Amino acid sequence: MGPQSYTLFRANYLFIYPFETPLRRYEVTSEEDVLVIATFMRRCLRLDSDKPSAEQLLDDALCVEKSV
Repeated sequence: MGPQSYTLFRANYLFIYPFETPLRRYEVTSEEDVLVIATFMRRCLRLDSDKPSAEQLLDDALCVEKSV
């Protein structure tokens, strides 16, 4: 079974809606945190050379605030 047999490799697209949609739909957080969390998720998943390091992500206000 090669990598092409995995569903992820066969998908034409991975996301058909923005992160905010499932956060709201499944009510996993308060409405006031939806945009903050979605923005953080986008920062974590950037693929370009300007993506933040893991250390920079841990310094994000969301992580600092939630770890207290």
